[in-house]
Amino acid sequence: MSTPTTATEKWPEVTRHDPCPICEKDHWCVRSPDGAVAGCMRRADAIVAGRPAFKTAHIASGDMYLYHLTDEPRAPRPVRPKPTEAPQRNVIADRAVYALVVATCALLPDFAEAELLRRFGTPWQAIATTHRIGYGDGPALLAAIEGAGRRREAIDAGVLNPDGTVSRSLLGRLVIPYRCDGLVHDLRGAGIKGLSETKELSLRGSYAERGVADLFYNHDALRDLDPDGTLHLAGGAYKTMALIAAGLTAVGLRGEAELSEGHIARLHVAGVRTISVHIDAEDPKEGQARSAGRRLGLQKAEKLVAAGFTVLIAEPPREPGTPKADPDALLRDLGPRAVRDYALSAIPLAAWRIVIGADTAAAPHLLAERDALIATLRADVTRLGDQLRREQAEGAQLVTRITELETANAALDAVIRHPDQAAGVGALDLIDTANRAYAKSEVLTRDGKDYARVPFTLAEDRRSAKTIGRGFKAIHEAGKIDAFTRTEHIETPTYKGDSTIAYVHIPPELRDRPAAAVLSILPTPTEKKHGGRRTIAVPAEVAAQPHPVKRERELVTRWYDALSDEKIVTEAPARLGTDYWTAAGEQRTREEVEAIRVRAGYRPAPAKPWQPTQPPLRIVPAPEPRQDAEVSATPANAQRVGPRHLADIYLSNTSRQDAEVSAEVARPTGCPDCGQPIVIGGHCVAHFTLHRDTNRQRAEALGYAYAAGD
Repeated sequence: MSTPTTATEKWPEVTRHDPCPICEKDHWCVRSPDGAVAGCMRRADAIVAGRPAFKTAHIASGDMYLYHLTDEPRAPRPVRPKPTEAPQRNVIADRAVYALVVATCALLPDFAEAELLRRFGTPWQAIATTHRIGYGDGPALLAAIEGAGRRREAIDAGVLNPDGTVSRSLLGRLVIPYRCDGLVHDLRGAGIKGLSETKELSLRGSYAERGVADLFYNHDALRDLDPDGTLHLAGGAYKTMALIAAGLTAVGLRGEAELSEGHIARLHVAGVRTISVHIDAEDPKEGQARSAGRRLGLQKAEKLVAAGFTVLIAEPPREPGTPKADPDALLRDLGPRAVRDYALSAIPLAAWRIVIGADTAAAPHLLAERDALIATLRADVTRLGDQLRREQAEGAQLVTRITELETANAALDAVIRHPDQAAGVGALDLIDTANRAYAKSEVLTRDGKDYARVPFTLAEDRRSAKTIGRGFKAIHEAGKIDAFTRTEHIETPTYKGDSTIAYVHIPPELRDRPAAAVLSILPTPTEKKHGGRRTIAVPAEVAAQPHPVKRERELVTRWYDALSDEKIVTEAPARLGTDYWTAAGEQRTREEVEAIRVRAGYRPAPAKPWQPTQPPLRIVPAPEPRQDAEVSATPANAQRVGPRHLADIYLSNTSRQDAEVSAEVARPTGCPDCGQPIVIGGHCVAHFTLHRDTNRQRAEALGYAYAAGD
């Protein structure tokens, strides 16, 4: 018997029908051809046949722990020959079925949303929408597939089992589509905690058979690389989603241990130069030197380095003994910024080997740098956590303040719109005065409740005591307030006598929230009932009409001789108005009748033509433009300007803005009276003074108060 050099070349792998006898898993582990030795990739602490593992083999895929199963070798197990060529499949039909599944599973039930919230925190909705996460509802899937006539294609694609039932990889699980070039190339199902195991499951058939051996999750990101060719690589769809939510260019494998030659070829073709490998931060299992995340991450990183890539390692910082940390856990607990900060603080593979103790020949100064880097990362996580908690506290305070303002606006709106204004303003004043009484300890305790003393005369800052008393009565009769009144004798420097005092109880939780307190005691307004439509008696001819009728009323005036009763003249009728009625004599509006006309197939009534509300300005020819010039009341000026259209303008210094506008636009060059240069008011100084004095005298004669300055 010899130790294998690789897990798959000399020793056959375990299968579902013949699992590993050590860890009871159906993959990754191997068994010797004679069946006497088992090579377990997971457990180093097992005891088989009273003996522990006798050897640890270091192979390409990890550490293998070898166990003797029996003292006597058994017959060699037949090795199933592998097919030399994968059978041909209709991948186009597969992708059509996958797209149908994604569209059918779009609706998430409450427990599926709760699972995404548990995994991602508050960003779960954006992640579910962006990545088209669905839920595998068995009956809905079967109905959609049968309705589309794709039962045979769904069985070939692995969505349905050969017996026609939904594959367990999708049934009752979250459906995660793997896309490439905008099409769904593969589907995987992730379990929901409490209902099934949460790990992702693949569809039936190998990746090579389905043509997805070199497919990444978020495969299209290879076309949108950063300018420096940097790519983030995660092991699983959920971790990739968290990195994308942090604004990083990331792709994902189907598991931590997966990295095929096809994947490497895809990375080279895309022009990737630097790869940040993201690993889980967790404690190693008992008896193991390194955690599974570090062991698998190291293998993957060394394989990428051998392929010519520059490799960085991004490991979330965590304290020993704390729960496992990965990108989606950081996104849930600390937000996208923490994920981005830790991802961008990735260190080179050589330095990381020193950090995990894989390079024991490292210089002491490198170990010191490792410790300093770990301390810095831990400090960054602490700082980001404190910052996130401060931002959450500030956000909560802001939400509380916004809620208070909205409640205050609602209270004011309810008070303004309340039909009983006395009750509305009374609620405001009573709450305000009661809160002041509580602050001054002016309370009366009865049946374990503190009642604030509210004299109506003290609450009349904005209203009278009578109005407030009427409002208190309305509120109290509506049963919206816990209060009572009693008569007390009051003596003040300005008043002596008996007065009614109200005692109001406000619950302690509402005393610091006056707006909410006002809303709590404001009586519910009674709903106004419509008075109904106006009805009249109609003639029998109108009552027989199936459609609404239009009534036009006119006033006819006739003049008669008072002695002989002979008609002298009939004036033209004056129109009183138009209204609309039904055959039963019930009034309708014009809009209602117009709607009935349109439904009956008639054309809508033409709109009334536009008519100006004022007569337009007239353009009156004149020897000079008079707009914005003083208009004298002298007969000469009246003849020159022409007849007024609106009113005569008698006073000087009066604008012609609303008077007639001259058709001539040439500006005057001299005083209209003497031809001298214009100095003020369209005249020379002498004629301006003359016109001003004349207008003042005329204004005094007409009783106007005239004021003018030089």
